[in-house]
Amino acid sequence: MKTKTSIVILITVLFASMEFECIPYPEEGHNETKIVLIWNKGYEKQTSQDVVRGMIWTFSWLGAELPEGCFAKAVQTTDSTRFTVTISDLGFSYNSLIAIDKICDSICRTEEYTRRGGIDIGEFVMLTLGSSYHYYSIVDVPLTLNDFKRKYKLDWNFNAFGVTNSSIAEGNRLIYFSVDTALFNYGFLAMEGHGSLDSGTFMPTHYECFDIMRNGQLRFMVYNEDGKLVSGTPAEFGDAGKPAKCLWCHETSIQPLFIPNTPVVGMMTNEEFLEYRDSMQASLQRYRFSLKSDMNYENHREHTLAELLYITYMEPTAMHLAHEWSISEDSVRNLLKRERSYTFEEFDYIGTVYDRKHVGSYDSIRDIEVPSSARETGVEVNFF
Repeated sequence: MKTKTSIVILITVLFASMEFECIPYPEEGHNETKIVLIWNKGYEKQTSQDVVRGMIWTFSWLGAELPEGCFAKAVQTTDSTRFTVTISDLGFSYNSLIAIDKICDSICRTEEYTRRGGIDIGEFVMLTLGSSYHYYSIVDVPLTLNDFKRKYKLDWNFNAFGVTNSSIAEGNRLIYFSVDTALFNYGFLAMEGHGSLDSGTFMPTHYECFDIMRNGQLRFMVYNEDGKLVSGTPAEFGDAGKPAKCLWCHETSIQPLFIPNTPVVGMMTNEEFLEYRDSMQASLQRYRFSLKSDMNYENHREHTLAELLYITYMEPTAMHLAHEWSISEDSVRNLLKRERSYTFEEFDYIGTVYDRKHVGSYDSIRDIEVPSSARETGVEVNFF
């Protein structure tokens, strides 16, 4: 195992404060990528400022560098509920914009987009961040597990940590991570599967990986036992789910240990693992705070505002549906009186909600399909 001195050397990253520039689409003659996003207010406390911060976090999670001041220039508002976003001005890479352009083009060709003059913000988040295959294309992940392992030299230069008591996996979890001295050469791989690490019978079936994008955000991917990208880890193996769910836990901590863990003999101890984790987290935070962008990494809680964009679409209130369908809230409740409503427990201030899959059929305009969930595996959408 590495000594504490080695750990300090490991996380020493030489970088200067970076100032991103506002750069248009990186190919001459290419049309700007624009889309109209509609905010349908979902609960009393939600404000247009909340929505703007949520959009910034969403685009950042998708890899946008968001040069300081660019978001305000890239977004035009006709009123507080409609945002025309020039996505090509947000600091995406060329490959990312190719993927986003395809998704936006598919959306803009629908009757729903044409008749409403835009798409619900939460619906757009579901088709980007909440759609695993769209997300993989946008953030330009390694296409196979072998590609990821080669990139971060995980076959021959790694640390191993066994998780025998996991709050995520149903069984054991085996974690590898690279020990390169450069922040952007850091790769993380967690294996889930059958069997026991202690007995030497552990057989991985799914591989949950992440690395760090240039804008300081983590980039997630899940591979199956054949090393191919899949939408997420199936529920039978635990609660890891899809990349959008991974963000919820890992945004503020690279690798949290929520419950006491019994270490595996011959592998890293809990204390050694947490020392590496804390050092790497500190290094990442210093890098994030050095960036000159529209992202506010100092306010961790703001990432909730991005989550709420898709949550209030997938589990809408009568208020949200009234705005979306251009009818009164009483009319919504009367129309849906046979449908089950319930209190949203995760954020109780949202109030009483409905399930989108049960109420979507009441909307004659809607013709855009979205994944069945942003967080859990199920029905997926793939425009590619």
